[in-house]
Amino acid sequence: MAVPASQVSSKFKPGNSFGKGRPKGSRNKVAEDFLKDYHQVWLEKGLQALYAVVEDKPDVFIKIGQQILPKDVQIDMGEGTTFVISSQPAPSIEEWSEQHDIKPRRIIEDKS
Repeated sequence: MAVPASQVSSKFKPGNSFGKGRPKGSRNKVAEDFLKDYHQVWLEKGLQALYAVVEDKPDVFIKIGQQILPKDVQIDMGEGTTFVISSQPAPSIEEWSEQHDIKPRRIIEDKS
């Protein structure tokens, strides 16, 4: 016979401080060991692996690059000049104009 949910006791009652988990930013031992091993293999075979991927599966090579590069790069050229390079799609003229509160002008083509 099933017990109604209202009668099931739970150790996770309001105010229970048990189960806070690992501190933020900490990793468990298995993850740490894996990353150390992965790094060691990368040092030994990483460049060879990249060459193999670019030869056999160039699309995968490009995806790897996209995943490890930052989405946005900001370059400060000094004197108030800053360039932002983004992998995000550029907004349409209408969207950009709306974001910057600018009314686009209508361009009239010369039909002569």
